[in-house]
Amino acid sequence: MMVNAIIELLSVGFIPLFIGIVGNNNFFVEQDIFFLKEFNFSSNDYFFYGLIAIILIFLVKNLFQVFLLFLQQKMLQRFHIRLTKDLFLSYLKAPFLYHLSKNSAEQIRNLKKSIPVLIVSVLNPLLIVVMNSLLLLSVVGLLLFVDVILTLAVFFFLGLVSLLFIRITNSKITEYGSLSLKEEKNSIQIISQAINSIIEIKLMQKENFFKQKIAQSILLQSNAARYSRFISGLISPGMEFISITSMVALSLILFYSGTEIALLVPTLSLYLVSMVRIRAFINLITTAITKIKFNAASLENIYTDFTITNKLININKIEQNSKDKKEISFEKSLILKDICFNYPDNDKNIVFKMNLELIKGSKVAFVGKTGGGKTTLINLITGLLRPTEGAILSDGLNIHSNIGSWQSLVAYIPQNIVMMDDTIENNIVFGSDSIDRKKLSDVISWCHLTDFIKNLKDGLKTNVGENGLKISGGQRQRIAIARSLYNNRKILIMDEATSSLDNSTENKITKNLIKISEKNNLTLIMIAHRLSTVKKCDVIFYLDDGKIKEYGTFNQLVDKVDDFKQMVKAEK
Repeated sequence: MMVNAIIELLSVGFIPLFIGIVGNNNFFVEQDIFFLKEFNFSSNDYFFYGLIAIILIFLVKNLFQVFLLFLQQKMLQRFHIRLTKDLFLSYLKAPFLYHLSKNSAEQIRNLKKSIPVLIVSVLNPLLIVVMNSLLLLSVVGLLLFVDVILTLAVFFFLGLVSLLFIRITNSKITEYGSLSLKEEKNSIQIISQAINSIIEIKLMQKENFFKQKIAQSILLQSNAARYSRFISGLISPGMEFISITSMVALSLILFYSGTEIALLVPTLSLYLVSMVRIRAFINLITTAITKIKFNAASLENIYTDFTITNKLININKIEQNSKDKKEISFEKSLILKDICFNYPDNDKNIVFKMNLELIKGSKVAFVGKTGGGKTTLINLITGLLRPTEGAILSDGLNIHSNIGSWQSLVAYIPQNIVMMDDTIENNIVFGSDSIDRKKLSDVISWCHLTDFIKNLKDGLKTNVGENGLKISGGQRQRIAIARSLYNNRKILIMDEATSSLDNSTENKITKNLIKISEKNNLTLIMIAHRLSTVKKCDVIFYLDDGKIKEYGTFNQLVDKVDDFKQMVKAEK
């Protein structure tokens, strides 16, 4: 940056010097300026060599600025990539409870909009402010060297007007920047909701409702952007008027102060060139500051998310990095001891004083009315949620003493299957570095996918579309079950995982899963509303209001629990 400032000084200082030489070939002799006065050059010589010097100085200056620009953009590109990767990873590693309270539209906005805005409209302008401030100071330093009082007077006026402009627009720019960021999140949320609800929208003819919602959000965003552009547009004409006014005042001051004509032209030239450059510097600096103020909310959001997620991740790391940490095994049983759980914003226990034991290799089901705590209990067993009271012990060890080790034993198949917009094969192996063809073939057969895949033109290479839209719900669930079986887990948890299957396919897959679990000593844990799915389970727990009301085999529950008996009758 110092080299850039020196080159800028040369480019600014040489033009008035050149004008002085052209106007008077004895200029160096009269002004006693360094060794050039010794050369007996004619006016034509000074003019010729002066032009060459100007071309060389500006060539070096611009080449150096291009080099600086290349380095600057390279640095910003690397920072952009690193920041996006780090924030995305921090979201993925953040505890499950964090995601329950976070809107996905906000996370998408931060990754796809806020980070690029931070790079382009905060960090890049910040570099512009720093670089141009240094150049501005170097030019002001040159003018102070020529005339201290005159320079201070001119720049006191310029600085006062610039600060007044920034102060007037500062609060509004910040306010509109925050509004723009908020509406960016809202618009992503509206679009996401509309696309995910496309069937309901079409059937209920609600297209105009969503159009009005997105239009209102876009209007607020465009109003904020318009104000920002208007403020930025005011800077150039304002600075032009101030610069011209300053130059006229300066000319009058020099003329009436009795300055010699021989010095008046070079001095005015120096101030004129300097004012042109200073106007450009102040224009760039003020525009950059306006951009920074407008987009500062992006920096604040990213910083807040980084701070919160990293704090939660670090807390988990401290707990997981204890010296006596042991690998979690599941060779005997999983015990839930006096388990309670409530969400941070709700004092009511979703799960209350629950005690149960799951034996390895057993087939277990949780049933009950909606809101009984079944899904929360599953999230506790998987380690996604942590009990507020009590402990979950696998072979005597608390699963949260090494949660990564425990979760490597568990496979989870949710009711709402999420599919990658990728091939069937990649959706089954799900990120595995290499593919075990035999195992892949086995799980496809177990999940009754063989005929379905054979009838596809591209077979396993068939793309399933966004979230599996190109295949049926039953096919999505079978692929999800195949994914879990492929990854060799000891515990398979199914949360209404067969709800989209027809009765015949469900029975076949359930029988296969039972055979596979018995053959491989897998533990099956099921949540089901369709009670035919859980008939062959070793033990069924009936949950009501976060508590175990009763447990036993299917027939035992029919005899002991009236609500369960009514559910069986209703299903028949």
